Amino acid sequence: MEAGARQELALVTGPLLVALIWIPSWEGRRGRVLLPLALAIESINLLADKFLTLSWLDSPGHRELDGVLLLVRLWLNFHVVTLLVAWQYLWRAAVASALVRCMVDFALSLPFNRPGGMLYPLFLVLSVARLGTVALVAMGIGWLLQQQREQKTALAVANQKLAA
Repeated sequence: MEAGARQELALVTGPLLVALIWIPSWEGRRGRVLLPLALAIESINLLADKFLTLSWLDSPGHRELDGVLLLVRLWLNFHVVTLLVAWQYLWRAAVASALVRCMVDFALSLPFNRPGGMLYPLFLVLSVARLGTVALVAMGIGWLLQQQREQKTALAVANQKLAA
């Protein structure tokens, strides 16, 4: 039953994302809501998968280690989601969403990594490092894309002056 809940979560989110993107009758109705909705669904899926794995599938003796391992696994996924947010929105939105995802994951992981545990110091160091790297990537990619947008606007203005 425990593995079934995790599989049901995966079975629901995948088709939901596909439906959001490819159903032709929804075309034009999704507009500006599609990307934030898809990113929110994917972020919730990643965090829920980790939480369900730790709370239902793992034995109590393995939860601390598996919590640290899943933290590292989510690190790369958070970078991918942050890259998509930074690509589409201002750098502030990318940093805010990255920080929120990291803090929610940290809060959900705390029950499995208690102070005084053998891996608690590693958990804290990895959590802070992930928070820092994800925020830096969000700021860096957001800044680069902002510069690119400004250059594109300046180029369009220069082309209009040449054409006139």
